[in-house]
Amino acid sequence: MIPDQGTLQETTPVRLLISLHESSQTGILYFRQNEILKVFYLNRGRISWAISSDEGDRIDHVLLARKLIAPEILAPYQAGNKIAETFGKVLVENGAISLDVLIQATREQVRRVAFSVMRWSSGSFQMVAEAPPNRLVSLDLDIAALVSEYVLGQMDVNIAWEELGSLSGELQHDSGSDRARLYALDAEQQEVLSRFSEPRRLEAVLLDFPAERKHRVLKVLYFLLLAGLLKKREPEKSTQIDFKELDSLFGQDLGEAPAEVDIEMPAMID
Repeated sequence: MIPDQGTLQETTPVRLLISLHESSQTGILYFRQNEILKVFYLNRGRISWAISSDEGDRIDHVLLARKLIAPEILAPYQAGNKIAETFGKVLVENGAISLDVLIQATREQVRRVAFSVMRWSSGSFQMVAEAPPNRLVSLDLDIAALVSEYVLGQMDVNIAWEELGSLSGELQHDSGSDRARLYALDAEQQEVLSRFSEPRRLEAVLLDFPAERKHRVLKVLYFLLLAGLLKKREPEKSTQIDFKELDSLFGQDLGEAPAEVDIEMPAMID
């Protein structure tokens, strides 16, 4: 069981988020790394809102990047040194953007905040079991879908390989488990999971797929392990991970992997 607070060296952000998804937690989740604080409001295991003290997470950056507002329209509202938490509301009230545009930009903003946290390998977290503040709009974002999107689209494949371990290890699917109902697996994930009607070695599974899909399949396997839909059966004798072990399968090097909680609330940016 994952504790209510700890370090991200002990509990990775993706593992923590998946645990909160599975237990349908409601509360406020704080992540801190140095002076940066990112906060998620959770409602029954889904993200209803997020705020961040990181200047890079500002809503105006999202609006401009997605071309949802013209720079000359936004400029007068950026005159201050800081953008307040009600900045999006101010834009709507002044007719600079519509409420639908604000919701679209805010969903993208929360995705970016979540993906940035999932890249953290150091820092701390704290989960507080209290009702999040009421907001005009609840985004109701699926945590499992966000984690899956991050793993498949942004995570370094070496992280997946280190988690999976040696090619000689076996993976197995507990077909009697009801965990699958917690995850809306896409067609690709279901295809990979279907290869485990019986325990199979990682090497044998990778050989089922063409070379150009193998890195992505490794990430799918990592997500299925994270979700508890697959389990590892370690070889009797542990072996040191050797990245050259994959040369015959991938035909190229994978490269190098990227490398008490006392929360104080800084000024937050919406």
